Amino acid sequence: MVVIDLDNNGFSDLLLTRTDGIYWYKNDGNHFVKIKLNIPVSHDSTPLSLAITDLNKDGWADLFIAGYTPREQITGYTTFNDKTYGGHQQLWLNKGDNTFTDITTSAGLDYRHNTFQAVFVDLNDDLEADLVVAHDTGEVRIYKNNGDLTFSLQPNPSTGKFAYPMGIAVADYDNDGKIDLAFSNVGNMGPLNKTVRGDLREDQDFNAKMIVLHNNGDFSFTDTSKETHLADYEFGWGLIWEDFNNDQLTDLVLAQNYIQFPPHALFPLPGRFLLQGDDHVFSAYGKISGLSNRAFGVSPLFADFNQDGALDLVYVNVGGPSKAFLNSKNKNHFIDVELPDTVEYLGAKVIVKSKSGENFIKYFLSGEGLLSDSSHLLHFGLGTITDLSSVSIKTLTGKTIPLTGNIDGVWRLE
Repeated sequence: MVVIDLDNNGFSDLLLTRTDGIYWYKNDGNHFVKIKLNIPVSHDSTPLSLAITDLNKDGWADLFIAGYTPREQITGYTTFNDKTYGGHQQLWLNKGDNTFTDITTSAGLDYRHNTFQAVFVDLNDDLEADLVVAHDTGEVRIYKNNGDLTFSLQPNPSTGKFAYPMGIAVADYDNDGKIDLAFSNVGNMGPLNKTVRGDLREDQDFNAKMIVLHNNGDFSFTDTSKETHLADYEFGWGLIWEDFNNDQLTDLVLAQNYIQFPPHALFPLPGRFLLQGDDHVFSAYGKISGLSNRAFGVSPLFADFNQDGALDLVYVNVGGPSKAFLNSKNKNHFIDVELPDTVEYLGAKVIVKSKSGENFIKYFLSGEGLLSDSSHLLHFGLGTITDLSSVSIKTLTGKTIPLTGNIDGVWRLE
């Protein structure tokens, strides 16, 4: 599920993927009306998740669909080399009335491989939403948006190194002004380490570690999973980067456990709650914080449920109840940024500048964790900062708009 005001009527709608298609739950302000979108589903591909942007900047939402092999057709979970096996990825252009045209082939995105998650985000500050796709039993693919409804595949440290990237986290984790990416992976699978290579040949590289792509600019990335101490964590599904202690540094939460892996049934993992230090090294704080989830966790989601300025956490679990954890507020300061749930603001870059010279950025995206959506309030931990020189957004159409608000409060459009 993702959230967006699809018809620009001022009310946030829901978009759900199901085995038989894409459903729009239209919000009229009082209740939801279910509408099935005119997007056909292939017999050999189940739509799992949606990424949303406005490619031609006409004010209407365009959709990228991540597809996976239907459950009844799955012949294995370790198939890398069979180009006829896997779900279809599709790009659908909105005609301006929430009916859609398939432009996958003309956009240069005609590629078949199982995929859980994708995200649109401007990676090079050219006001075009680029596309990041996590191909399970494949590789991370990064596509540059050329600005003419076509995309160009860009190399990255994951290219040619096969893995199981599933969830995608998006944040500027080191506050250098460029958006970075993190991807879950299978990690150390113990006795199954050899079997997870599946049909890979001896000459094909395999990487089981979590993938962290530090953005150097101009589509140059460095894998900093080792330097950040994130490489060697175990099997993970959805993951998110957010600042849970308001110290100006994004922390990482990883959902864990695989219901079909016997050791996880006997010795379930706790899920990982990892705080970032000033040296950009992440350390496990789950036991100290009391944040443990030994169920089969698919996705972590965040929201400030009690509106105290500290982000709370929900683990979406399969085969058991989901869990919610309330965060205790500390003395650090924060601001939240609230933007309309419309395509006009989707993909906007939020820039926070302090009077003492610190700058922080985030992008307004729809879709967090894995196959899910979190709160759309953009949360900035400020530490001891109490004076801001400006908070503004820059939309994908090039508009720069100032926001107004107060420290430890919500900032909105003027």
